[in-house]
This record gives sequence, structure tokens and C-alpha cells, in this order.
Amino acid sequence: MAANVRSSTSYGADPWTRSAERRFRELFDADVETLFVYGGTGANVFALQCALAAYEAVICTSIAHINTDECGAVERAVGCKLLDLPSADGKLSPDRVRERLAGVRGEHTVVPRVL
Repeated sequence: MAANVRSSTSYGADPWTRSAERRFRELFDADVETLFVYGGTGANVFALQCALAAYEAVICTSIAHINTDECGAVERAVGCKLLDLPSADGKLSPDRVRERLAGVRGEHTVVPRVL
């Protein structure tokens, strides 16, 4: 509420952003960089874009949030592929992941990089 009382510098130069950044550095006891995004989809896309190249893939369950609730945003924005495995409980077992990795055939197949 206090942030809405007066005008302030915008786009990260405001005291509210600086305060949050300071608190993250204190929380992690390190000189971390804080990158704010709007909403969960933006956060998921941004995080996966940092971790993946367009020819890489995410192994997830068929009921994973990024597979069912992001409206294709990850594949569209990142360019990666989601490799969804059937799962009744939403969990990936090491055996299922190994089975999926056995299908990677070199340069003509997307390379899984993220679980």
C-alpha cells in the first residue's frame, strides 16, 4: 500500500525493487541477481529459456503443470520440446526416465536436458 501513495522512479530503479533485491541477497547470503517476472508462465518460460537451447527438451509427466496449463508457451517461446511421460501420480521414476533417454539417437533427436 505504501508504494501506491507517491510516485517513484520506475523499471527497477525504485526503492521497493532495491529493498526486495537487498532482502534476496540477505536470504541467500550471497550477491545474487534478482530478475522479476510477471506471473507463473513468464517465470517458467524464463527459467527454462536460461537452461535450454532450442534443440533440447524437458522430460515431464503428462500431467505436469508446464504440459497442461501453460498453453504451449514453453515450446513456443523457448523453442524446446516437452517430452511427456504417462504418470498417474505426477512423479517421474528413475526407470521411466532411463527408458526415455534410451530413445535419444544423436543429432536427429531432441536432447533432454531438464527434468
